[in-house]
Formats: sequence, structure tokens, C-alpha cells
Amino acid sequence: MLQQAAQVIPTERPVIFLGNGEFNGVDLRDQIARLGWHFVCRVPKNTVFADAADWYSLSRFPLQPGDRFELEDVFYTERGFGPLLLVAVWPEGQKEPLCLVSNLEFLDEALLWYKRRFTIETLFSDQKSRGFHLGHSHLGDPQRLERLLLACCLASLWMVCLGACVVLNGGKACIHRSDRCDLSLFQIGLLWIEYCLNEGLPVPVPLWIRRFCPDRKSVR
Repeated sequence: MLQQAAQVIPTERPVIFLGNGEFNGVDLRDQIARLGWHFVCRVPKNTVFADAADWYSLSRFPLQPGDRFELEDVFYTERGFGPLLLVAVWPEGQKEPLCLVSNLEFLDEALLWYKRRFTIETLFSDQKSRGFHLGHSHLGDPQRLERLLLACCLASLWMVCLGACVVLNGGKACIHRSDRCDLSLFQIGLLWIEYCLNEGLPVPVPLWIRRFCPDRKSVR
């Protein structure tokens, strides 16, 4: 996946890889670093690391709500991957601290980028439980799953654009309560398609896909 991404991303463009606890493998981060990219990834509280003197476990630090600290030039896991920046922050009101490892330089920089990871969570839920239910596809072939994901991502753009058009044109009252709205634009778009099909109305397509060719000329 990384190699495929590297082939389409211009070499001069800065890249910051954001990952949750499922992306804590040393090999993965080594590949990211070899591509010249930065990363900020979440790690478990029992992460093992080393400084210039000894090995430690992150769980040994007496973290309390409101605490935040950073350790520079540490080596990650017993394989000694690094030197890296290790960050631990426990925001007030959260049940546990947020622990990150990064090849960026500063705590605030790593936190600033990692917070952007949560903006993609709505896409995941739209693809699964709140929308297309991709988890029920039972596809096992990577190429077939890749094609289905591509189609669903394009459909997600369509749903968001359609939902925005419904809201702007005052059609939301036909599918949802008028005193408040607890639906995303994606869900409004889905409900509007269902409404159009039930009422025998044409389904609007307020979306155009443009494919950019190597000569920079776009083709719709």
C-alpha cells in the first residue's frame, strides 16, 4: 500500500502518516521513514522504549489526568527503532492517556497532526455501520475489495454533495424532523435517494468526476 501511494504522490510533497494503535509495527514505520515521510502513530501504554542509559516501559510513568510530557531521542521497542519522539498526554475528562510515537520534533506538532486523524472516522462509519455496510460484503479477494472500496468512496462523495444540496434547497423537512438535525450530510443524501425512489422522483446527481491526464488536461 505504501509503495502504491509513493508512486502517485509527488516526491517534493510532504507526507505525514497518521495511524491508530493498529499501525504500531516497527517495519511499517521503517518503510515510512525510508520514503522520507513523517509519521505520528498511537502506541499502547505498555510500550517499551530506551534512552541513552536504559530500557523503560511507558506504563511505569505515574501519569494523571491533565499531565503531558515528551521524551526526545528514544528508541522504540526492543528492536531499538529510532531515535524518535515519544509523547504522552492525558486530557481532562478522558479515561486514559494518549501515547504517541513520531519522527517529528515537537510534542505540540505531533498532537496537532494526530488530531486530524479523527476527521476520517466519519468516513469509516459511513462505509460500514451507518451507510454502505461494507463489513457484510464477505469479499476475500484484495482486488475485488479494492474495486468495491473505490466505488464506495466515490459514492460517499456523491452522498455528501447530495445531502448538502438537499439542505441548501430546503428539502430536509421531507425526510427528517424540522426542529433539529442529528444526521450527517452523508445520511441526508442516503435518505433523499430513498425518498426519491419511494415517491417516483428522479434521483439527482450533483457530482462530476474529473480524471486528470499526465498532460494536465482534465477529462470528465
